[in-house]
Amino acid sequence: MTDKHERQLKSVLGRALAGVEGRGETGETSSGWAPDGKASPGRAQPIRFLDTMGQGVETQDIFEVETERCVLWPFHNRLYDLLSEMECGDLIESIRTHGQMVPVIGRRRHTEERADIEVVSGARRLWVARYLKLRIRIEIRALTDEEAFVVSEDSNRYSDISPFERAREYQRVLEAVFDGNQARMAARINLSPPQLNRYLALAHLPDPVVRAFPDPRKITLQLAEKIRSALKTPGAEKRIMAAAAEIASGQKSRDTESIARVLLGKRGRKPSGVRPTEIKGVDGQVLCTLETRTRDVLVKIPRDKVGAAHLARLIGEALAKIS
Repeated sequence: MTDKHERQLKSVLGRALAGVEGRGETGETSSGWAPDGKASPGRAQPIRFLDTMGQGVETQDIFEVETERCVLWPFHNRLYDLLSEMECGDLIESIRTHGQMVPVIGRRRHTEERADIEVVSGARRLWVARYLKLRIRIEIRALTDEEAFVVSEDSNRYSDISPFERAREYQRVLEAVFDGNQARMAARINLSPPQLNRYLALAHLPDPVVRAFPDPRKITLQLAEKIRSALKTPGAEKRIMAAAAEIASGQKSRDTESIARVLLGKRGRKPSGVRPTEIKGVDGQVLCTLETRTRDVLVKIPRDKVGAAHLARLIGEALAKIS
């Protein structure tokens, strides 16, 4: 063993002994907080030591607690109520088979309530632990609100968090943590100011519009921009709000694309590659057009082109064209 390795080993052992002494015989941490809410021996999980690439050793407190002890921190990004057995199926199977391999990250709540831990990162793991009726492994850190937000952002940067969930989180954190300073917030999470603005624009969609979507997680940044632009069109806001209310009331059941078309005032797309057939008079002017659609044929006759006397003849010609 080299002198360097020996020094590192002694450092680890020294910290381990200090950690044990700090906990005492009651199972409490050195700060006096018991991970099970009371001083009961043998409840605390051992301190985990991480070698930081030759830069010394860092200690982290990891405990296993009842899920009733946990609440999500106020600015969490998950739409927790939309989580389900289907959405969390892979994680359920993994934890059921292998156990919880990665602890959630949380911080202590200074409260006398039973729920004395805030989960900063790991909402899905918390949901699955509750679903399986298991205790949850949690790494307790001392975090300010700003630090907690950065931890949450780093943990979820490449996860399946939807743009809508991220946008709502950014909106709340901007005012509550960064005092409305968009530039400082963007720099803190390595996001460009224009990109942050796009998320905030999504977050500011009117609630009636959001309620029109059965799952708001389907609202993309691009769709939000189109809707906000349409809302600025003179006279369009009233129509969009009325359409959104009709959809939300259940009178119309549509997928995301159909909802977007209704809100934006667009009709269904014409079949690709199909052009209307024109029927012209003896003078070469178009008298009517025919559109062959999936379920029917649409005949368009301009009011100023055709009188009642010609209607029967035009319909006959139209039928001959498509027979």
